[in-house]
Amino acid sequence: MSENALQVEGLTKAFGTRKVVDDVSFEVRRGEVFGFLGPNGSGKTTTIRMALDILRPDAGSVRVLGSPPDRGVLKHVGYLPEERGLPRKMRVLDAVRYLGRLKGLTVKEAENRVDELLRRVNLYEHRKKRVEDLSRGMTQLVQFVTALVHDPELIILDEPFSGLDPLNVELMKQMLLERQRAGATIMFSTHVMADVEELCQRVALISDGRLLLLGDLAEIKR
Repeated sequence: MSENALQVEGLTKAFGTRKVVDDVSFEVRRGEVFGFLGPNGSGKTTTIRMALDILRPDAGSVRVLGSPPDRGVLKHVGYLPEERGLPRKMRVLDAVRYLGRLKGLTVKEAENRVDELLRRVNLYEHRKKRVEDLSRGMTQLVQFVTALVHDPELIILDEPFSGLDPLNVELMKQMLLERQRAGATIMFSTHVMADVEELCQRVALISDGRLLLLGDLAEIKR
């Protein structure tokens, strides 16, 4: 078993003449909370999409849980994208069950996990609403539930606290730390240093597509 849950080497991506990600390399170690810090537009989302094989890099390589990021290994990854990605016309419980089934859950497993997680984020009473009828914060919590529903080994969250009130931010942080204690690896991107300081053991700092710093949070702060 690889000691790294995620390994990216020399990732590079250009759109037209603009190089959005420029020779980025870092590793996320199994069992840690890893912060991917940088301002908006720094290349965080593009790097994450390449790591998950949503975008193909112009150069570089990725290994997820010790393997190339194919469909088989990505079933063990939970992903919360920065943009809203749920089927808007579906009911909440149907959308999360469907996405859980795509990750390999049985019908019964999906039902049980969805009910449990919706109760945990205080959305069980809204489970029969259509996604499009939810507030922005509620939609973010449903996407969070979707990222956790199949009990993934690696959880990757892109600006997960966006649109949430402080109570739900704290709830999400508690649930993430619970997943870490249960053995999961967590990586999240943010432009908010305080969230990194609170949660992370190690951090990478990216700006204008280039990696500026990588290492233990305490060392970087010193």
